[in-house]
Amino acid sequence: MLGKNAVCIPEPVVKLFERLKNGNGVGAIFARGALRSLIAKALGLGIGFLLQIVIARVLGIEQFGVYAFALSWVNILLVFTLFGANKAIIRFLPPYRLSESTALMAGLLRWASSVVLSAGLALCLALWAFLFLSDAVQNRELVRTMALASLLLPILGLSQLRQAGLIAMKQVFRAEFADTFIRPLLLIILAVSWHWVLDAPVVAHQAMLMQLAATIVAFLIGARWLKQALPNKINVVTPSYDVKVWRLMALPMMFIAGIHILLKQTDVIMLGMITGTTESGVYSVMSRLSNLAMFGLGAATAMAAPMIAELHDSGKMTALRRVITLTIRGSLFFMLGASAFLICFGEAITTLYGPGFAAGLSALYILLIGQAVNAATGPLNSVVSMTGHQMHLAKVQGITATINIFLNLCLIPRFGMVGAATATTTAIAISNLWLLFYVHKHLNIRVSPF
Repeated sequence: MLGKNAVCIPEPVVKLFERLKNGNGVGAIFARGALRSLIAKALGLGIGFLLQIVIARVLGIEQFGVYAFALSWVNILLVFTLFGANKAIIRFLPPYRLSESTALMAGLLRWASSVVLSAGLALCLALWAFLFLSDAVQNRELVRTMALASLLLPILGLSQLRQAGLIAMKQVFRAEFADTFIRPLLLIILAVSWHWVLDAPVVAHQAMLMQLAATIVAFLIGARWLKQALPNKINVVTPSYDVKVWRLMALPMMFIAGIHILLKQTDVIMLGMITGTTESGVYSVMSRLSNLAMFGLGAATAMAAPMIAELHDSGKMTALRRVITLTIRGSLFFMLGASAFLICFGEAITTLYGPGFAAGLSALYILLIGQAVNAATGPLNSVVSMTGHQMHLAKVQGITATINIFLNLCLIPRFGMVGAATATTTAIAISNLWLLFYVHKHLNIRVSPF
């Protein structure tokens, strides 16, 4: 018997909840995975927002600019460290798991780890040689910060492989949690302890040293989780290698990832080179804030990518289209809410970072237009790459990245941060509309929220 204050839940809602909780259909599986990713990203979003405020206040606008500039270079070099191996894991590990090809799973993971570790160490040494043997960089604090940042390359590379493995095994929450929550939480604790507890000033290279320590701890936790997610016999089976096939996927994806990160980091890097690291640091905050609008797409795509690969390989095109539609709907919902929030409270938010950051608000509003295009077109990159058309994706992104660089060169000297935001938004629109046309014409897949 129900009490007087019992809440009466409509029967259709109860049935929907049960279907999502226990259903085996594509929509239910996707919704559960996307929800886990959403929770992990929500936790990471909050802690990441707090982290950026703490670091900006601890360092001050000038030192924060040096720190952000160095991290932007690391993000670009990380692409060449990964060598596209993380994308190969997401593409091939799900079908290997379904066919119980444990030997190929073991071989793929070992091959990817050896490639990434070798590339990361080589790039680290090359960057150290450039920094200490060249007179091109006059800012000694920037030299020290970038030298420490280069040590992140092999560790972040292996962390990305671990994340890709967990995503491929549909452990989306754990894949996101170590990097988006544990690592920034540790960095906040270290920064607060150094600055306020020890009452000592913090400069950029010290903050980067804290970043390095937090990254190592998060990697070790994530590596443990991946070991638990993989089949037990993967540790005793003799690895089997299909390197030629993996390279055919990895090399184009490395190029694609490189272009993608260029599209995300070109504006920050070029602002730093043309106008100085201080303005670059302010802009990096605006770029990070604009990513709030991509929250839904990021959460949904983490689950959608391996499902697209599986459904395409098994010929279940109707189910594949449903996954795409659900992804776009979720993306648009969060994009509209986040954009409205940032437009209404953007000025108040920037005051949390300290004086001088409100100068980037105009750039923020322009960047939100680009994020709206991203949300409305959904997981286009995953659709094209996970269906075997990665070469066309590489072509499209290569051309739009070139356009982006050209537009930044033309607009930054005259308009500063607003010019950088305009260049990036224009490049995003060109890339997405081009891929939208290609997917509709050549793959016969309708990308729409309806």
